[in-house]
Amino acid sequence: MFLLWLLQLAIADLKHSLTTTTRSTNMCRKMYGKFKSYITDQWNMFDQLMYIVLLVAVILRFALTNDSDFKAARYVYAINIIMFYLRILHLYYIHKRLGPEVIVIWKMVSDIGPVVISAPCYSI
Repeated sequence: MFLLWLLQLAIADLKHSLTTTTRSTNMCRKMYGKFKSYITDQWNMFDQLMYIVLLVAVILRFALTNDSDFKAARYVYAINIIMFYLRILHLYYIHKRLGPEVIVIWKMVSDIGPVVISAPCYSI
């Protein structure tokens, strides 16, 4: 069910990329302008990367048969779900009460991130 929902999101993103308005009258320039305006948004690029990671995970899931090799597909699925959660957090920016809290969380993570990454180095 999750895969079908993400497939629907990918189709909606493709439709959005083709329906963006441009000022050009030439058809090729119009399509190029629509695609260029769509792909320059960083969240649209993040969405496309999320779909590519999902495609890699599905291919790994059905291509690998050993249980030890299947762990690679699980790792890629885990990366994909983290990306999906980050995308969902971005939607909370427009909420009146949750938007400022998400901004505070992002700032806390950016402040504490280097400490969490460097902590195992001092435990060796």
